[in-house]
Amino acid sequence: MLCAIALFVAAFPEAPLADQVALGRSMATKEPRLKLADLFRSPEPRSSVSRIWGEDRQTIGLWSNGYVKVPVEHVVWLSPSLVSRWLGFLSAREYWADGELQSRWTPIAKEVGDRRLFIVQLTAFPKKPTYEIGDSERTTPEEIENVRFVYTSGAKSERMEAVRIARWQSRDRFELDGFPWWQHIELGRYLTGEFEKSVVEPPLPLGDYYRAWYAVWVTGASDATFEVRALSRRKERVAKFGR
Repeated sequence: MLCAIALFVAAFPEAPLADQVALGRSMATKEPRLKLADLFRSPEPRSSVSRIWGEDRQTIGLWSNGYVKVPVEHVVWLSPSLVSRWLGFLSAREYWADGELQSRWTPIAKEVGDRRLFIVQLTAFPKKPTYEIGDSERTTPEEIENVRFVYTSGAKSERMEAVRIARWQSRDRFELDGFPWWQHIELGRYLTGEFEKSVVEPPLPLGDYYRAWYAVWVTGASDATFEVRALSRRKERVAKFGR
């Protein structure tokens, strides 16, 4: 559990952003698009919070399943805009009483301090042969464990603080999807829906698929455009914000 860190970006306003709250509410009432993969799965009973990310989630890594490349690594910025959409989304989906949205926002704004917080999802998956011709190449978790995070803007760079939220291993990459990382940060109680499953058990630590989630933050930043970089021995993953 990530404890006692002030979440989100510097200078959170005293009230959520009205336009973003309205956008989040509209997202909660839209019917989800039916995807081909969903034809053979049980549908979610309620719309998913994943639809609110927008530009506050940037992809930093792709993985080939042998046929196509799919995004598997991301950085989510818990900005005032995203948090406003998030609370607006929950307020519409759960029919909050007047004042509840503000009552959740206020402690977030109080604890924000002068930090920007990001959630970084890193993966290490086996390399699949093109069109399944040949053998897969096994991987190790080194590239998601021995990692350093850096905040950059122009010529300025600063090492970021980081706490690992979770690290999972599985035989199947789909078991690693859907981990509710917001339930594992200090202010997650304000971002968690009433009917969400509160405990998600990790899979047995077997197999060649690895994923790790980190909370990373920087203090006192106010740049309009910036990057969050995840550096490891073989990779430099870059998320660009404010483009």
